[in-house]
Amino acid sequence: MQLTQVLLTLSAFAALGQAAFLDARANNKANEYPKTECKDSKGGNTPSFAHKPNGAGNGQCISMDDSTASVYIAVTGGQKVTAYKNQKCDGGNGETLGNPGRECVELNTYFPAGRIKSLRYEIPKP
Repeated sequence: MQLTQVLLTLSAFAALGQAAFLDARANNKANEYPKTECKDSKGGNTPSFAHKPNGAGNGQCISMDDSTASVYIAVTGGQKVTAYKNQKCDGGNGETLGNPGRECVELNTYFPAGRIKSLRYEIPKP
């Protein structure tokens, strides 16, 4: 009976450790890459710029570098990401492009209306 309890306890700790690992990898981020398909200059996945919006992510603007070709986007909780044609996340004068998908997004080709130059992370109000 004791062996069973020990094994169950170890299994529970292993599951908790795995969950913490997965949560850390899923945190909100916007990683910039110099090549399309979220690749670095050597074909790997080391970003040129790694942005981690603050915990709430409410209204935080992230500008894309002009040399960036693609960005890996991840969000947490009810967050939404909006893309803009300017580097200030200013939606005036038709500058809002829309909501990009998650994961790897090519900045020049994702939206027909123009290149993504900034991203705003926010939590929509209910």
